[in-house]
Amino acid sequence: MIMPDLTLLSGASLFDKLACPQYSSGNLLEKGETMPSSVREATVSVDLQRLDVESRARLDWLLDHNNEGHLTPDERQELQRLVAQYDHILLQNTAALLCAIRPDLVDPSGRINRARLTKAARRTARLLRQSSGS
Repeated sequence: MIMPDLTLLSGASLFDKLACPQYSSGNLLEKGETMPSSVREATVSVDLQRLDVESRARLDWLLDHNNEGHLTPDERQELQRLVAQYDHILLQNTAALLCAIRPDLVDPSGRINRARLTKAARRTARLLRQSSGS
């Protein structure tokens, strides 16, 4: 399983807990099928990373001043660094959630299998189009 990289973060509360229904290939249902009573819903806990409070406040301040056009070159560089850090955290959280709720899309090594992910995304898009009637 992919373990989030926490070296970018500091502070006491680095994680949020998120309860997700656990996915298993045994409980996939085709449209119109009902879930057997023997299948029970499970809950998993996923540790999500967050920017520390000071970094979030600084990012907000820099974003506001950037929108107003009042950033110095040093502040612009700091903004780019914080945005890159935020993007990294977002990608790590996405991978952690995917591993938790769709383990069928993860290889035994813990890496996301792009071919399986693409196939699942196409199937979901097709089912959504069919259910919306288009």
